[in-house]
Amino acid sequence: MTAPNPTRPTTLEEALRALDEAETKLRSRDNDETGIRRLTESVLRSEERFRMLAQGVPNHLLFLDRDLRIVFANDVFLEAVGWSARKVVGLHISDIVGMERFMERQQNYEKALAGETVEYDTTGAAGSEHGYFHFSYRPSFDDAGNVVGIFSMATDISERRRIQLELESKQAELFRSNKELEQFAYVASHDLKAPLRAIELLVQWITEGLNGYDVNNVQENLGLLAKRTTRLNRLLDDLLAYSRAGRKVGAHRLSDTHALVLDIVQFTDEEARQMVEEFANGDAPLEVVDRPQRADMKA
Repeated sequence: MTAPNPTRPTTLEEALRALDEAETKLRSRDNDETGIRRLTESVLRSEERFRMLAQGVPNHLLFLDRDLRIVFANDVFLEAVGWSARKVVGLHISDIVGMERFMERQQNYEKALAGETVEYDTTGAAGSEHGYFHFSYRPSFDDAGNVVGIFSMATDISERRRIQLELESKQAELFRSNKELEQFAYVASHDLKAPLRAIELLVQWITEGLNGYDVNNVQENLGLLAKRTTRLNRLLDDLLAYSRAGRKVGAHRLSDTHALVLDIVQFTDEEARQMVEEFANGDAPLEVVDRPQRADMKA
């Protein structure tokens, strides 16, 4: 009666484990010719399963011996280099990647041959000179714990790298833009405050000089001009604070939105101001805002 076929390995590790188990059984029953024959067949079947599994890997997959010569290459790799398995097997890895690139990666191969799993990202792989790849070298051990070769896998991450570089470029551009905005706001705020301060002083002197004189509502107009200069001064401070939004967080406090609307409409024309004041005559909610506290701020 034919024994049922064992479960097909689903991972590279399971395939390797099946090979190791078959070899162990083969050594333990070397005096039994029937057993040797059966186990040899089992090893061949396990090897075939491993090759089927390796062919399904969507990345470049090689097995290199201790001399860094190719023992196995999957179809993805063979398609990338445009060669047959017969031509590739036995070649030194430098024959594939070139001597210059091999010298750059030689220390990684040596680490893998010393028993260390190595991973790194770099440009260039078989069939793709300028693509960006993630490389993984995993050592393979025999029963005595000696490294007998390396499983080499290369995964094309060019698209991920392109997106990453675009993101870094946009972040750098955003940082530069924010820096320019802050610099502009700082310069504008300080350059405009000097003449604004002169206007405030001039209004104060005129008001003092015309004390008691109120022809054609002079005092009311001077008071309105003083309020406008105060608001403009506050607007310059807010411009500077806005340029730093998200980086220098101020204290949170309640803000009267009704007073805020009335404050804003003071910069509009008379007709618009009357319409908004009539509309905003009722109560308005208090909102929690992030705004720096200053002595000249009024609700």
